Amino acid sequence: MKLKTITQAATCAFLLLVSLSSASGQVTYGGEVVGLLDARTVQVATPTGRVTVELQHIEVPETEQPLHATAKDHLKKLLLGKMVKFHFKQVLLDGGLAVGQVLLDGVDISRQMLRDGAAWHVPRSVTAQNEAEFALYAESESLAKREKRGVWSLADLKPAWEFRAARAASQKAAADAAAAANQPPKEEPRYLKNYKYLKPNSDMWVEVGGVHLTQKMTIGDGLFSGYDYPKKIANISTAGINPTLSNGQESLEIEMRFVYFYRDEKAARESVAYVMGIRAKSKKHNFSDSAPLVFICDGRQIDFGTAARFFRETDKDVEEVLQYKVTRDRYAAVAAAKQVSVKVGSFTGTVSQDSLKYLRNLVAASK
Repeated sequence: MKLKTITQAATCAFLLLVSLSSASGQVTYGGEVVGLLDARTVQVATPTGRVTVELQHIEVPETEQPLHATAKDHLKKLLLGKMVKFHFKQVLLDGGLAVGQVLLDGVDISRQMLRDGAAWHVPRSVTAQNEAEFALYAESESLAKREKRGVWSLADLKPAWEFRAARAASQKAAADAAAAANQPPKEEPRYLKNYKYLKPNSDMWVEVGGVHLTQKMTIGDGLFSGYDYPKKIANISTAGINPTLSNGQESLEIEMRFVYFYRDEKAARESVAYVMGIRAKSKKHNFSDSAPLVFICDGRQIDFGTAARFFRETDKDVEEVLQYKVTRDRYAAVAAAKQVSVKVGSFTGTVSQDSLKYLRNLVAASK
């Protein structure tokens, strides 16, 4: 059997003995410090094997931090080649590591490292250190801090646990940036002429027309009023009219709103614009190329022209809003007809007389 294997087996056997002994009470062991792994971890040779011991309740500068080598050299001068006593608070069998108190001639080396400014005292919330011992350790650290010894001589030196957290955050940010850099560029929506992409919003009517189209104030049967205070422009709009259209292959439910904008000054109403809007939601883009709007009123065709078109996409559907600027006489012609059908792009459908009463009310209100 190789020497390394024998040493590992002896260490595991020793730690297992320590673990079993600790269950029944605190046991003190002794041995010679024969090596250092870092500024708080030593190797101790005992009669039954070599054991790795970590000093309890302290942290020392990380390898990348200032004073790491100084702290390790300080511990080396304190312990290397010396006989120590130790008892364990925690035994990690898998790693072959024991954590506990190391004593040199009765002096607690963890406290000594704190007093010399070679280490930081780990918060009690992390270690669950008993109150009396914690107070002694805190006193040693406080004296070193007051005298600006070691780690306290550098104003910007962070405790090791804060340094590790900052390093981990920096590494994560770098990894995220690298991953993002390796991703193919995200394809933005292709903006066709007069077909504008809108970001998500709870009310697409408001996103297109402004907050004054929220339709919170009713003024009559199927009519709402709003006011754009910065522009001093009022509006009256109809409630939604919801015909179902079809292109022969699929159905499309739409919502139509008719809006009258005017400037109200000294009781003299000055007409500004008549705008009709259509909102449609489906699984695909229906009006990306064009969306001419035509009403057939008692057999007569009334052309509302082409639209300013807007859209937005989610994982589930596409929502489009079409906006037409028209004239009052076109509103009046549709409102007065007995039979009305509508064609938007390739979709057609009928509009009920019951829903057209909203438009008739708007035409009357706009006189």
